[in-house]
Amino acid sequence: MRDLSQWAALLLAALITATTAPAAAGSEMPEWSHQASIHLEGPTGNGVVELELTPEVHDMARRDLGDLRVAAETGDEAPYVLRLAEARATKVTLKTRLYNRTYIEGTQSCVTVDFGSKALKNRVQVRTPGTDFRREVLVEGSDDGRSWQTLRGRALLFRVSRGPTGPGYEKSEVALPDNDQRYLRVTVYNGADDPARIRIRSVAAWHLVQQPADVAAVPVLDMAVFENEKERRTEITLDLGYRNLPLHELQVRLTDANFFRRARVLGRNCKERVIRTPVEDGSLREETVPEPWAHVTGGVLYRFSGGGSTDESVGLRISGARYRYLQLWIDNRDDPPLHCEGAGVNRLRRYLAFQPKWDGVYTLYFGNTSAGRPRYDIVHYVDRLRSEGVARATLGAAMPNPAYRPDERPVPWSERYSGIIWLALLAALGVLGLLVYRQVKAAPAGP
Repeated sequence: MRDLSQWAALLLAALITATTAPAAAGSEMPEWSHQASIHLEGPTGNGVVELELTPEVHDMARRDLGDLRVAAETGDEAPYVLRLAEARATKVTLKTRLYNRTYIEGTQSCVTVDFGSKALKNRVQVRTPGTDFRREVLVEGSDDGRSWQTLRGRALLFRVSRGPTGPGYEKSEVALPDNDQRYLRVTVYNGADDPARIRIRSVAAWHLVQQPADVAAVPVLDMAVFENEKERRTEITLDLGYRNLPLHELQVRLTDANFFRRARVLGRNCKERVIRTPVEDGSLREETVPEPWAHVTGGVLYRFSGGGSTDESVGLRISGARYRYLQLWIDNRDDPPLHCEGAGVNRLRRYLAFQPKWDGVYTLYFGNTSAGRPRYDIVHYVDRLRSEGVARATLGAAMPNPAYRPDERPVPWSERYSGIIWLALLAALGVLGLLVYRQVKAAPAGP
């Protein structure tokens, strides 16, 4: 009797466990639509494996890349960390003393800057008054304050007030060659609409050490130029072929010698989208509408040539933009349109690093809109792993996942074999009923 009751209890516990335990994770990853093989270029050692994400991965994965998974051949999930190769800079600001302020009415203003001793520098900032101006500046250097050598000539300072199509812009910094001279002499020349005397409000200087961003060129699949005569602007539309790329900079190849134009960049990831609205009979009405453009950034494109030198800026920084389509607006106002020969875009390289704990082949899975964003401990000690060595790897072509089931969720074992479970439950209930009946019959009669 006791053996029979123990057997029934064990049977019930096993059935409850079978109906509630989740299915074991496998290496097929059926909820992920795409995969790419990871090819190691050498031994891994005790460090990390690092690879660059391809444009195909950015295009097919989620925008936040929260659906990336690295799986070993054993089916185990390998923790990883992402790295965006952005530019880095360190800045050392110097103390300055201004003296010998002079000016020639209607022509120029000048000031001498003393750093107190030799000081390494390569940037200077010159502040002058005004809301809308364009002025040239000359920067000279000296060790004794008497003999001067030109460090930067005919550089440009400007300020543009806020307009109807965007915010205002200012350029007050001038790049210099690395120098350690104690004195600088800064001369600002009056612009066409300036008052007779321009006061140089302040001059700041610093030494900037830059680590440039790690970028890659993005091929432009298609480029279209449209002259919007009504809005008096040039609209240049670019198709980059892939969505969600971490873009960095847009450069325009303009052939004109001298110009100064306000510009704006917009972006979107598709040309059209479908809007579904409910109707009276309970169905949904579908309407295809153009995808609106989103503002990315604004700035000024300019080039000033003459006197044997050129000061120009024909690019706009678009870091943070992740769009397939870009549109550049160039405000012409009353000037004729600029001559554009083409445009180029570069992107920041994004790297994925993981620790190979298991032998065999590794695969990157992506393309799952419902996957949760993973949280791994490796983000806290990845630098220690890097000190043990970094093994390089490359990512193969993005391929459809053969195990992908877009319309099916993984069916638990309890649902696939529900009939057997119910028969077993009925049998267990019958055994328990028999046990209860025998216990009642064997019990002594009460008073």
